[in-house]
Amino acid sequence: MSLIEGLSEHRKLIRQAEAGECGLACLAMVARHHGEQGELSGLRRRFPLSSRGSSLKDLVTIADQMGFHTRALQCGIASLDQLATPAILHWDLNHYVVLDRARRGARGGKYTILDPARGLQTLEDEELSEHFTGIALELTPSTNFTPARQRDRLRLTQLWTRVSGLGPALLRILILSSIMQVVTLIMPFFTQLAIDTALPGSDLDLLNIIAIGFGALVFLNAMTSWVRARLVISLSNSLSLQTAANLFRHTIFLPSAWFEKRHLGDVVSRFGSLQPITDLLSRGLVSAVVDGILALSTLALMVIYSPVLTALTGCVVLLYVAVKLLFFQSMKLANTNLLTAQAIESSAFLENVRGISAIKIFCQEGNRQRLWQNKKADVVNGSIRLGRITSGFDTTNAFIVAIENILFIYLAIKMVMAGEISLGMLFAFQAYKQNFVGALTRLIDQSLNYRLLDVHLDRLSDIAFEAREPDASPPVLAPCGVVEVQNVSYSYGLGLPLVLDQMFMRIEPGKTTVIIGASGSGKTTLLKILSGLLQPTSGRVLIDGVPMWEFGTRSYRGRLGVVSQEDTLFAGTLAENIAFFDPDYDMDWIVECCRQAAIHDDIAKMPMKYETMVGDMGSNLSGGQKQRVLLARALYKKPDILLLDEGTAHLDVVTEAKVVSALKALRMTRLLVAHRPETIRMADVIYQMSNGRTARILSMDQEENTVTPMVLQREAE
Repeated sequence: MSLIEGLSEHRKLIRQAEAGECGLACLAMVARHHGEQGELSGLRRRFPLSSRGSSLKDLVTIADQMGFHTRALQCGIASLDQLATPAILHWDLNHYVVLDRARRGARGGKYTILDPARGLQTLEDEELSEHFTGIALELTPSTNFTPARQRDRLRLTQLWTRVSGLGPALLRILILSSIMQVVTLIMPFFTQLAIDTALPGSDLDLLNIIAIGFGALVFLNAMTSWVRARLVISLSNSLSLQTAANLFRHTIFLPSAWFEKRHLGDVVSRFGSLQPITDLLSRGLVSAVVDGILALSTLALMVIYSPVLTALTGCVVLLYVAVKLLFFQSMKLANTNLLTAQAIESSAFLENVRGISAIKIFCQEGNRQRLWQNKKADVVNGSIRLGRITSGFDTTNAFIVAIENILFIYLAIKMVMAGEISLGMLFAFQAYKQNFVGALTRLIDQSLNYRLLDVHLDRLSDIAFEAREPDASPPVLAPCGVVEVQNVSYSYGLGLPLVLDQMFMRIEPGKTTVIIGASGSGKTTLLKILSGLLQPTSGRVLIDGVPMWEFGTRSYRGRLGVVSQEDTLFAGTLAENIAFFDPDYDMDWIVECCRQAAIHDDIAKMPMKYETMVGDMGSNLSGGQKQRVLLARALYKKPDILLLDEGTAHLDVVTEAKVVSALKALRMTRLLVAHRPETIRMADVIYQMSNGRTARILSMDQEENTVTPMVLQREAE
């Protein structure tokens, strides 16, 4: 593949952001080929998919709604060059890629593959056969296909508009930089005056005056540089803090479903794309302006000294620009691939650290080490590719500069010999030439670095353009009463079956409602909807007859105490975790909540008691202890409604009885998902879930303490 072809393919590549959206990314690439200018985020909003991915049937359905005619077919490698490209290929049994070009010759075929996970690849028959499953999807635009022209791309101005104090700080840095550049323009005169004026007459007094005068300028320049450096450091850190805080605030208010569809390392990597952007804003922006002014001023002086030597220098700069542009797109592609490889490696590393117990139990240290090492090797290979491109540019540029120096010295000495310029003018011109070339190359580099920011801006766009959880309603201060689930259905993605199917439920205030059912029947999904973490596909949840979104999601959550199966502790003390890091926590209430959760005695036996440090790893708490700490954290909120998703599953029978008895005495509404009879017996109302629907199978008075054997038998089965 030629360089130009490779750059063209790179422009077509769209990388997936979510773990299961490779098919959607492939459709976006095909649409881009046919004139679509929209981004993957737009398709994601139109066709939400689950993290489980999509089937070929799902892709056909989506493509039809996008305005494409589709043809799914089974073919061999030898027939790929007959496909209408770009086409989508089924890859490695669990992935999709785009076949952009297929060429066959006497020695076999070469195939250009656009992989939304791994980037641009050029494969031959043997390599392709290791991945291609034989299933392909052709897509051709129908009359209903209308390319979108708007692209959801983050702009630099959107990052700095909310940064306070940026304008005045940049102005001060610009003024100081201008002073430094004026000194830079004056300094070559020292060499010229010393050589052309003081040296011929051996005038030591004049030389002393010149040296003292220019020495004062050097001191002024040094002090200005020191002040400017301090301002740049202050601005850089302030800019980094404010932009990161703004982005993190937006990120933490995104729906929980957004996080569930992404790898942790990828989210961390995208957030890290802020750093090169803030570096450019704090340092590169002012430098570019100052370097532009310096280059123009120096160029004017150079023309006055010698138009011929100036023309030679200009030719060298033009060559530098041409070489830089020649290498630019390949550097951008290598940089993008490296960032993606680093994100994948980071996810693998974090996954291994978090799952170290399972790795050791299954004796998989060596296997996991090899898997991580393969991903690390991809990072190293990506770094090598980027390094080779950079070294190729540096070598070419060094060769051009060396040739230019030879030509410059040759022409300049001839001009001195001919009396066209003096020796002092030669030295001064040499200094101006260095300043001009340095300023202009920095300006060119900054301009291209600005273009390279597209890589980082595209990665941040996936976060910045995701809609936050809707919660525009004013907070409702009245306590929660009746909670009703009306005709609620839910699916985790397009084409997936309904987990909840037109279900109804009524949760009475002050009572204990228990949900039972087989694993996978939708109990946890229902609790997530009741917690406001998931939005129903259809139907609604009412709080005292008011839809949850009108009640206010955050206001509603503020009245919930929840213990879910995915709950975790954070780095800090037990007391801080139970109070969820409330800066003014009530220690007496913490102790009382722990008594109700039957964990106080365990904590009292610990050397540091409530100051014991815990975290998401290495907390030294058993499963039952951690579950009771989480229950105490839920009770600390003094909730109106307590939601427990198997919140006592890790407890022994005796401890569970204590917890159940304490919960029964609390003046709050309780909704529990349970499997164990000891928990089910505390119910006032029991719902049986099956196939995404509920049936109210038993209603009991407050005093009743038994459950029918039929219910327990059904649950045990």
